[in-house]
Amino acid sequence: MSLGTKTLWQPATREDYTLVRIGAAVRPPPLPVAPPLRLLIAAATGCDRAADMLGTALASEVRAHRLIVDRLLDADAVGVAQALGEEPCHLLHIIAPALAGLTGGPARAALPRLRLGRNIDPPALATILGEYPELRLITLATQDAESAVPMAGLAAALHEASGLATLALGDIDAAVAADFCASCYSALAAGEPSDLAVTYGRIQLADTANAWGAPQIFIGSGGEELFRLGASVPAPAPRPARPARSSEQRRPLRESDLTQPVRPLNRNHAGQSSATRPPTWPAWLTPRIVALIVAGLILIIMVSQSLQRPSAPPPPLTPTRFVRMTPVPIGTVPPGFPTLTLPTTTPRP
Repeated sequence: MSLGTKTLWQPATREDYTLVRIGAAVRPPPLPVAPPLRLLIAAATGCDRAADMLGTALASEVRAHRLIVDRLLDADAVGVAQALGEEPCHLLHIIAPALAGLTGGPARAALPRLRLGRNIDPPALATILGEYPELRLITLATQDAESAVPMAGLAAALHEASGLATLALGDIDAAVAADFCASCYSALAAGEPSDLAVTYGRIQLADTANAWGAPQIFIGSGGEELFRLGASVPAPAPRPARPARSSEQRRPLRESDLTQPVRPLNRNHAGQSSATRPPTWPAWLTPRIVALIVAGLILIIMVSQSLQRPSAPPPPLTPTRFVRMTPVPIGTVPPGFPTLTLPTTTPRP
C-alpha cells in the first residue's frame, strides 16, 4: 500500500504490525524454560547445504550460550524422533522437499506430504511431535522452488493437527533463509514472542531487497508467547522408555573448538563433511548385500579347501613285458598255422 511518492507502508516490517495467520487449534501454554534454548536442525538427504548455512548463521548465538544447536543429516522420521528424545528440544527446523496431495481420493490423501526419508503427512508428523511436550515451534524449509506451495499447506495442516506454532519459509534462497532464521531464533532466545521474532526476520529480508512476505507463521489465538525465560522450570514428566540407539548412531561429544559450535547428530564422526560420509544403502537393498557377502564367503572357503587338498598319488609302475619273436623264413609256413582261403566267385553271364 502506498501513501504517497515518498512514504511506503510495508506490512510485517514494523514492530507494531505483524503478519500472522491465526488458527483455531488449541495452543500449548508458554513453556517455562531456563536458557539456553535447544534447536534441532533436521535435514533430509540432499539438503546438507542449507543445514550448513543455518549452522554458520547461528554460530554467534551458540557462542553466547543463548542457543544449543544440533544438526541431523540424512534425517528421517525415526531419526528425528530419536534426536528429540535425547534432550529436551524447544525448536525444530526441518529442511526437506514437500509433495502436493492427491486429487480425487480421500480427504487425508489430499494433504501435502513431507519427504523426510519417506512421505509423511501432517497428522502422522503431528503424532510424532506430540510426544515431546517441550517443543513449541516447527520451521519448515525447502531447497526446491516447486515445494514452496505444498510446504505452506503442510504448515497450516500441521499447526491444525498439533497446535504448535508452525513457520513456513516459502520460496527463498538457502542463504537468505539462514539469515532470516538467525534473526528469528535470536529474538526467541532473547524472550521475544513468536510474531515479533518473525517480524525481525522480515525486516532483514526487506532491507536486503528479498521476498519479505514469503515466510508465513501459523499460531493459535493468543499463542504468540512461546517461552517464559528464567521462570521456574517444573520437573519433566516421565516419558516411556525408548530403545537405546546403537553406538554408531549416538551423538559424539561436543567439541570445544568455537569455530564449530553446531553439534552434528549425523551417523558419522564429528567434523566429517557430507562429501566423505559413507554411502547409505536403501533398506530393501541391505538383505541382498548381506546374502551376497555370505555367498562370497562360502565360495572363498570352498576354493581354499580345494587348493589345500593333497593330489592323488601317481599309479604304480608296471614292468614292460618283452615279446620274443622267432624269425621264419620267407615262403615257409609253420605246421598248424591256419591258412586263409579266399571265397570264389562265379562270373555272371
